[in-house]
Amino acid sequence: MDEEVRELVQRYGFDAQLEARLVENLRGRARTFTEDMQALRGALRAAANPRGALSLKLREMEGGTFRARGRSPPARSRSRAAARAGRERARGREPGGSPERS
Repeated sequence: MDEEVRELVQRYGFDAQLEARLVENLRGRARTFTEDMQALRGALRAAANPRGALSLKLREMEGGTFRARGRSPPARSRSRAAARAGRERARGREPGGSPERS
């Protein structure tokens, strides 16, 4: 556990205070450590501000609202055009056409 946390801290250049909070929170979540680390890595990779993102995730852990996801969300199966056509049908329109008139 310590090695993975140390690598994460070094990769993003987090300070000792943030590292201590991370270690403290993860020690209390030993059962979900692997999933937690995956979720944290994904959040940090996508973040414009990794320090802020980690602070947010640590607050979620401390508040009991952090949820690690063991897998990535499914890819979108519909194109934008298909989604738009579905919305138009729901509004009573023919896809790509004008509104129906009564």
